[in-house]
Amino acid sequence: MAAGTDGVYVSGITYSPDFPTTDGAVQRRSLSRSEAFASKFAFDGALVYSTYLGNGASATGEGLAVGPAGELYVTGFTRDARITPTLGGLNLPGRHFILKLNPEATRIEFAASGVGGSHITIAPNGDMVVAGTAGIGLPGVSESIPTTDDSFQPKANPALCGSGFLGFPCPKQFVLKLNASASRVVWGTWLTGSKSEAPAGVAIAPDGSILVAGTVTASDYPVTPDAMIPVYPSRTQSDFRTGRDSSGYLSRLSADGKQLLYSTFVGGSGTDGVNAMHIDRDGAVMLAGFTTSDDFPVSSTRPTPCLPREYKLGDPALTRLPAPGVRRQAWIARLTRLGTGIAASTLFGGKTAFATSLDMDALGGVLATGDSLEPDFPLSPDVYHGLIGEAGVWLSHWTPSESGESELGCIADPADLTLTARVAPGRLLTLWGSGFGVVPQSFDSGAGQAPAELAGLRVLFDDIPGRLLYVSPRQINVVVPFLTARSQAVILRIEKNGRLIAIHRLGATPRAPRVFVMGERDPNSYGLIPVANNEDGSSNSPQSPASPGSLVTLFLNGAGAQRTPVEDGAVSHQPLLPLDVPVTVSIRDLPLEVVSASAAEGQVAGVWQLKVRIPENQARLALLTVKVDGVLAHPLLEELLVWVTTPEGESVDGSR
Repeated sequence: MAAGTDGVYVSGITYSPDFPTTDGAVQRRSLSRSEAFASKFAFDGALVYSTYLGNGASATGEGLAVGPAGELYVTGFTRDARITPTLGGLNLPGRHFILKLNPEATRIEFAASGVGGSHITIAPNGDMVVAGTAGIGLPGVSESIPTTDDSFQPKANPALCGSGFLGFPCPKQFVLKLNASASRVVWGTWLTGSKSEAPAGVAIAPDGSILVAGTVTASDYPVTPDAMIPVYPSRTQSDFRTGRDSSGYLSRLSADGKQLLYSTFVGGSGTDGVNAMHIDRDGAVMLAGFTTSDDFPVSSTRPTPCLPREYKLGDPALTRLPAPGVRRQAWIARLTRLGTGIAASTLFGGKTAFATSLDMDALGGVLATGDSLEPDFPLSPDVYHGLIGEAGVWLSHWTPSESGESELGCIADPADLTLTARVAPGRLLTLWGSGFGVVPQSFDSGAGQAPAELAGLRVLFDDIPGRLLYVSPRQINVVVPFLTARSQAVILRIEKNGRLIAIHRLGATPRAPRVFVMGERDPNSYGLIPVANNEDGSSNSPQSPASPGSLVTLFLNGAGAQRTPVEDGAVSHQPLLPLDVPVTVSIRDLPLEVVSASAAEGQVAGVWQLKVRIPENQARLALLTVKVDGVLAHPLLEELLVWVTTPEGESVDGSR
């Protein structure tokens, strides 16, 4: 997509023989199973023109640029037949193409074959710069790219990506400059390491230098000595649990393509990438992309629980399933004038978000779009929002100088601190953020009910107030109202002294059970250690194990709605309200006796307790599986470890 002064231009691929075209367009009929197209829309959405492109070649339009008079430049690639060049246009080996349409799309000004890419930009004199990728490595599959001998990197080494018989030529990045009529390659260079790159954009700086940014998987991608991040930062483990490691990059070539003026990695120790780049008329560079790194370089502070986490080499806390916390977050960064540092940057989104494109407004604000794979993307007050499914697209505006504003960073289940994107009736939630602007304060349990307002803060779920347990400048503990979650999604709002300070969209589910667990994991990796009390009231531990045949009490969050009405925020006392959904506890396939399942005495409504009998023949330890109404109450592939004495009275650590 590209924006001009009087409309928006789009290009791509269509398989439709009845794709809409307009009178006078250069190609009104489809001549192959799939073809490229180009369409222009007025800003009010009216179709100005639309045409097929390729004249029978199975082609895809990938990159667009708009000339000063409204001419449209389209670049892409073909799959079988090649684009037919116009008289004087380049006709070189390869599947890439470039063509130029007049402002009315009634005539092709020129077409060139064998040159092109996935991104294109136009110089003031009409010269074109394109960036793309080509595979080199297998006979009959390698692509020819017209590089020049005196360029920065005239040759690239062949390489295979993938593994075994599934190997394929690694996509290698190249940059080409063509004259204004596409009749000559001014210069061409590879810009690649030993693996693959995926350029996200190309731009011409005010000084004529060429900027390219994208995602790289090679640790030997060319960087300069003054790089902001000179060493490939990703430490992601490449195994069955995660995809390939990657990092973002930004590179600046000289105007003649002979020198690499500056090049740096952009990212942290997880899996990162650049999906979009924009440069304004003053040369300021903006980047956007995705990250799983908890150490991504950001200028805005973010609570530690909200930072992305992923499996990494050398990080024992991140080498087990499932990965804790955020999976991927979107980011935006404004670089210093020469791109040698980050002037301002921010992470945003819910558990899984990607930034895919960006632009700048006249005041220096950044407009970014992308997609979210969870229903928890943060919303601004009084904006349009949809309630469709689990995923969606988003539009955000960011002003790099903004600071000190309230932000809801992420939401966790306090039972095990895993991040969540869903509410359930009566579920306790921990809201992590910044700028809440209150002194730490807890509710008075002696009052018998948690309040709907604490220190001037309120949290509303579809306008129903939740009950507050604790507030601080960066944390709010709240109980979801039992009347919530009657639909697929819920709008969460945070108010301070009557003023809306944050808003978040969450999915809704009837129940989201989670057993309360300790912060630490068993050092022998037996399983998660639950908050568990022995029958005598002591805390279960290796030094204080349960006796065979005795009762152990577990505590539960998120059991969901009950048939019996429950008063929001009420502190539970005798007689305890029974949990009226089925609960099962087992050791492997052996079901255990659940003596009782009820509200937890002395705790706020929404916290439940399960009294489970340990088998008479159980010794040393018991690995429990807990399900509520058939829903697992702890992470998949994890079990809950309860310590049990040996028949001789010896605890698991050998003490008596």
